[in-house]
Amino acid sequence: MYELIRREFNLKRDVVEIGSGIFPLLGHSLREYQLKIGGGTVTVYDSKVWKGYPTKAKLINGYFNDKVKLEKNSLLVGLFPCESTEMIVERALKENLDFCIALCGCNHSNNPSLTTREYHEMLIEQLKEQISLEKFLKIRYFPKACFGNRHNGFPILLVKNKSKVKKFALPFKMR
Repeated sequence: MYELIRREFNLKRDVVEIGSGIFPLLGHSLREYQLKIGGGTVTVYDSKVWKGYPTKAKLINGYFNDKVKLEKNSLLVGLFPCESTEMIVERALKENLDFCIALCGCNHSNNPSLTTREYHEMLIEQLKEQISLEKFLKIRYFPKACFGNRHNGFPILLVKNKSKVKKFALPFKMR
C-alpha cells in the first residue's frame, strides 16, 4: 500500500493515517519518505497506537473524528481501518480531500445480512455518486502474495484530484 500511495499522490503535504492499530507501519514509512523528499507531515490516529513506537510521525493515541482539524490539502489514508472507514470517507467527501483506504473484511453497514463483497460494492457505488466533479475514483485490489487468500480481492479505494490538462500550443500561428 505504501508504494501505491507513493506512486499515486503528492506526499509533500499533511498525511493523516487513521486506524493504524498498535504499530503505525504505514504512517512510519510515509514519514520516512517525506523526510527524503523534504516536505510534508504524517499524523497517525488510533486509540491503540503504541506511543513508544520509534517513528518521526506524530502519534495520537485517540480516535479520529469530525473535531480533528485538518489542513486544506490533507491526504487521508487507512490500511484496513475497520470502523473508521466510513468516518474517513464522510470527512474526505465533506472537505473535498484526497484519500486512500484499503478496505477490511468486515461489513460496517446497518445491514448485517450483506456479505463483505456486497458491502464493498455498496460502498463503492455510494462513493461514485458522491465524489465531486474534480475528483475521480481508482480501485485497486490486494494480490494474494500480500496476505494470502483471506485478503485477495479486497479493494483499495483511491480518490484524488483529476489531473489538470495541459494546453497544447502550436509553434506557429494559424490563419
